[in-house]
Amino acid sequence: MGNQSSKINIQNKKKQDAVIKPSTSISTNIGSIASSRRSSITEFFAKRKQSIASIMKREEDIKEHDREQRQHYLLKNVRKGNTRTLLDSPKRIVESGIGNGIWVLEMATQYPDAQVIGLDLKLPDIQLSNQTFYRANIIETWPIEPDSVDFLFQRNMVTCLQKDHWIHVFSEMFRVLKPGGSLELIEQDLLHHNPGPVLQALHAFYKEQFDQTKIDWELSTLRDALSQIGFIDIELITIDIPIGEWPTESDQKQFGFMNKDIQKAFLKNKKNEYMQRWSMSSMDYDVAVGEVCDEFEEYQSFTRVNCWMAKKPVY
Repeated sequence: MGNQSSKINIQNKKKQDAVIKPSTSISTNIGSIASSRRSSITEFFAKRKQSIASIMKREEDIKEHDREQRQHYLLKNVRKGNTRTLLDSPKRIVESGIGNGIWVLEMATQYPDAQVIGLDLKLPDIQLSNQTFYRANIIETWPIEPDSVDFLFQRNMVTCLQKDHWIHVFSEMFRVLKPGGSLELIEQDLLHHNPGPVLQALHAFYKEQFDQTKIDWELSTLRDALSQIGFIDIELITIDIPIGEWPTESDQKQFGFMNKDIQKAFLKNKKNEYMQRWSMSSMDYDVAVGEVCDEFEEYQSFTRVNCWMAKKPVY
């Protein structure tokens, strides 16, 4: 028994010595492994953070794509078509600033014998055989030859262009249009009509941002700029679209339902950006959006859509 106990103590002492006095090479290896693991873990979480940010960005893009899609169909229904201008077998159609690409897709389908061109910094995934897309900044020279376009279309670009950009954009439109070619330009008033008190506070923020970024939020310069470039037969048509189901007419009530959904989606899509700018909590922001949506109905708010049509003269 005594010998057996002695053996156990010796073995335990050897184990303790092995634990207490590791060799230098083992210690170095452990440190190296730990450092490598820390580096791998850091890299993993960095990549995961980038991946999550990328996924969130894609989700935001998808939500905004869906909102633009609904807005397209609302405008198409209200205007009773994709164009107000009557087109007679156009050979070349251009949209500057294509957004999610739905307008050029439908026009390419409607006019299969026409070449339909889209200009934007971000190009759509779907492309038909009679479509051509150019990754281009429309405030620079367009990759289109002069006097080659029958019809040119642009919409919802006012927040993308500063006041002094419009002259250049209209100059490029004038350059690429054929003599007798037509232009159609659609922009919504950036401030809603008949706002309630919460929406008025939101408008004050918008005005401040627009002034800082030199955006022509009143659309005050567009008609004069078109005339200055040389366009003729300039005509402005305005359409008021209700926000909410407050109208009594069934078709206006339906348009109002769609428009309210679009306006709410816009505010939801801007949540992260506006929360940061206004130093608001998520809950406070959601409450504010709810108040704005209630005011749409209570104050009978509406959106005004402006449609300019013009022609390049025949020389």
